[in-house]
Amino acid sequence: MPNKTSQDGVLAEMYSLRTETVVAGCSSIEIEDIIIPEGIEAIGECAFRKNTVVKRVQLPQSIRHIEHHAFAGCTSLTEINLPDGLNEIGPCAFQECSSLREISIPSGLSKIEDHVFANCDNIQHINIPHNIEHIGSDAFGSTGLLSVEIPDTVIQIDGGAFAACKKLQSISLNRNLKELPEGLLDFCESLESLVIPPFVSRIGDLALSHCTSLTSLVLPNYVRYIGQWAFKDCKNLKRLVIPEYREGGWFMEIADDAFEGCEDLTIVCTPTMSVDMFAKEHGIKTEPLLQ
Repeated sequence: MPNKTSQDGVLAEMYSLRTETVVAGCSSIEIEDIIIPEGIEAIGECAFRKNTVVKRVQLPQSIRHIEHHAFAGCTSLTEINLPDGLNEIGPCAFQECSSLREISIPSGLSKIEDHVFANCDNIQHINIPHNIEHIGSDAFGSTGLLSVEIPDTVIQIDGGAFAACKKLQSISLNRNLKELPEGLLDFCESLESLVIPPFVSRIGDLALSHCTSLTSLVLPNYVRYIGQWAFKDCKNLKRLVIPEYREGGWFMEIADDAFEGCEDLTIVCTPTMSVDMFAKEHGIKTEPLLQ
């Protein structure tokens, strides 16, 4: 049987799961300030989901896991601490926490799961620590982020991780990134500049589509593939430099609709190479790349 406690804002419904003490079943409580007692190790799946009353949550140092959807849809939540001993935050844990303004990612995590902070549209700043190796799909999608710096410890970023961050003005990508995954920065309408890491070989489908503030961009030497609608409706993109790697003798593969809606685009490339031929076949202006 669960053990419920509630006094002076301290509340938990506790039960044993995998030898842990877990908080669950708090979606309907009407307390603004929640203090989870020391000794609690996990916030269970959907524990506070869609609770619109809770504003502040204090977690104990004993917390190790926050399970999926634990705080999803808590639209009044403005503050929550994430202790460094926390080593797992499940998918969608804070999705649609629209009043949450600041979050500090703990040093015990190695992955930011799918949709964890999606639609937290008031979060403007996030510090991604050097222990993070993997950023999941739509992890920060539709947030209010203004700038992001991704450390070089990150070895994988999944599709749409920062999609629809419409206030995002700058992002520093990790140097060891090998591809811009599908929809990575789709609809990042305020993004004014971007440095693509040197070893990126693929620009995925919709990776930079609808980035309407981008005016120029240089692709690294190793890009071999540009996907469908990769730059769709980048209406102010006027200059795109595409060096074409020669040593290996490969040709660039570009989807026919990669630049759909880029009406004033000029591609700077090597004459007679595959990019140049693609541009001429699709009516895109070119300039010769000076080696």
